[in-house]
Amino acid sequence: MDFVMNGIHWTVRWVHPESLLLIDRTNHKTVATTDPYTHQVYLSTALRGDFLRRVLTHELGHCAMISYNMLGDVAKMAKPEQRINMEEWTCNLIADHGREILFLSETLLE
Repeated sequence: MDFVMNGIHWTVRWVHPESLLLIDRTNHKTVATTDPYTHQVYLSTALRGDFLRRVLTHELGHCAMISYNMLGDVAKMAKPEQRINMEEWTCNLIADHGREILFLSETLLE
Protein backbone atom coordinates (compact mmCIF):
# COMPACT_ATOMS: atom_id res chain seq x y z
CA MET A 1 0.00 0.00 0.00
CA ASP A 2 1.34 3.39 -0.97
CA PHE A 3 0.14 6.94 -0.44
CA VAL A 4 1.40 10.50 -0.80
CA MET A 5 1.20 13.06 1.98
CA ASN A 6 2.36 16.63 1.32
CA GLY A 7 4.34 15.42 -1.67
CA ILE A 8 6.14 12.66 0.24
CA HIS A 9 5.67 9.09 -1.00
CA TRP A 10 4.99 6.62 1.83
CA THR A 11 4.79 2.83 1.73
CA VAL A 12 2.88 0.65 4.19
CA ARG A 13 4.39 -2.81 4.63
CA TRP A 14 3.02 -5.81 6.49
CA VAL A 15 5.69 -7.63 8.49
CA HIS A 16 5.84 -10.73 10.68
CA PRO A 17 4.99 -9.99 14.34
CA GLU A 18 8.57 -10.94 15.34
CA SER A 19 10.20 -8.69 12.75
CA LEU A 20 13.00 -6.44 13.97
CA LEU A 21 11.28 -3.65 12.02
CA LEU A 22 8.76 -3.56 14.87
CA ILE A 23 11.37 -2.47 17.40
CA ASP A 24 10.71 1.22 18.08
CA ARG A 25 13.21 4.01 18.75
CA THR A 26 13.02 3.35 22.49
CA ASN A 27 14.13 -0.22 21.75
CA HIS A 28 10.74 -1.73 22.65
CA LYS A 29 8.82 -4.33 20.64
CA THR A 30 5.58 -2.94 19.28
CA VAL A 31 2.91 -3.75 16.69
CA ALA A 32 3.79 -0.96 14.26
CA THR A 33 6.50 1.57 13.53
CA THR A 34 7.05 4.48 11.18
CA ASP A 35 10.47 5.15 9.68
CA PRO A 36 10.94 8.89 9.05
CA TYR A 37 13.97 8.33 6.83
CA THR A 38 12.70 5.67 4.43
CA HIS A 39 9.08 6.88 4.66
CA GLN A 40 7.81 3.42 5.46
CA VAL A 41 5.15 2.28 7.89
CA TYR A 42 5.52 -1.26 9.21
CA LEU A 43 2.42 -3.07 10.50
CA SER A 44 2.34 -6.46 12.17
CA THR A 45 0.41 -9.08 10.23
CA ALA A 46 -1.20 -10.00 13.57
CA LEU A 47 -3.22 -6.75 13.64
CA ARG A 48 -6.96 -7.07 13.05
CA GLY A 49 -10.24 -5.18 13.31
CA ASP A 50 -10.64 -2.04 15.40
CA PHE A 51 -7.15 -2.37 16.87
CA LEU A 52 -5.67 -2.41 13.35
CA ARG A 53 -7.67 0.72 12.48
CA ARG A 54 -6.45 2.49 15.64
CA VAL A 55 -2.82 1.49 15.09
CA LEU A 56 -2.85 2.50 11.41
CA THR A 57 -4.42 5.85 12.29
CA HIS A 58 -1.76 6.36 14.97
CA GLU A 59 1.02 5.63 12.48
CA LEU A 60 -0.55 7.98 9.93
CA GLY A 61 -0.31 10.63 12.64
CA HIS A 62 3.46 10.07 12.64
CA CYS A 63 3.46 10.32 8.84
CA ALA A 64 1.62 13.65 9.02
CA MET A 65 4.00 15.03 11.63
CA ILE A 66 6.97 14.03 9.46
CA SER A 67 5.45 15.07 6.13
CA TYR A 68 4.46 18.51 7.39
CA ASN A 69 7.71 19.09 9.34
CA MET A 70 5.90 19.23 12.67
CA LEU A 71 8.54 17.41 14.72
CA GLY A 72 10.42 20.69 15.03
CA ASP A 73 7.32 22.16 16.68
CA VAL A 74 7.27 19.28 19.14
CA ALA A 75 10.94 19.97 19.88
CA LYS A 76 10.11 23.62 20.64
CA MET A 77 7.24 22.73 22.99
CA ALA A 78 8.67 19.80 24.91
CA LYS A 79 11.85 19.21 26.85
CA PRO A 80 14.18 16.76 25.07
CA GLU A 81 13.30 13.91 27.42
CA GLN A 82 9.57 14.45 26.73
CA ARG A 83 9.61 14.81 22.92
CA ILE A 84 8.86 11.18 22.15
CA ASN A 85 6.04 11.15 24.72
CA MET A 86 4.56 14.33 23.19
CA GLU A 87 4.68 12.86 19.69
CA GLU A 88 3.09 9.60 20.88
CA TRP A 89 0.41 11.49 22.83
CA THR A 90 -0.47 13.51 19.72
CA CYS A 91 -0.73 10.38 17.56
CA ASN A 92 -2.89 8.71 20.22
CA LEU A 93 -5.20 11.75 20.25
CA ILE A 94 -5.63 11.40 16.50
CA ALA A 95 -6.12 7.63 16.69
CA ASP A 96 -8.53 7.71 19.63
CA HIS A 97 -10.63 10.78 18.81
CA GLY A 98 -9.91 11.87 15.22
CA ARG A 99 -12.87 10.07 13.67
CA GLU A 100 -15.29 11.53 16.22
CA ILE A 101 -13.93 15.05 15.72
CA LEU A 102 -14.24 14.79 11.92
CA PHE A 103 -17.72 13.24 12.16
CA LEU A 104 -18.94 16.03 14.45
CA SER A 105 -17.42 18.68 12.20
CA GLU A 106 -19.23 17.29 9.17
CA THR A 107 -22.47 16.80 11.10
CA LEU A 108 -22.48 20.32 12.50
CA LEU A 109 -21.87 21.85 9.07
CA GLU A 110 -24.67 19.97 7.31
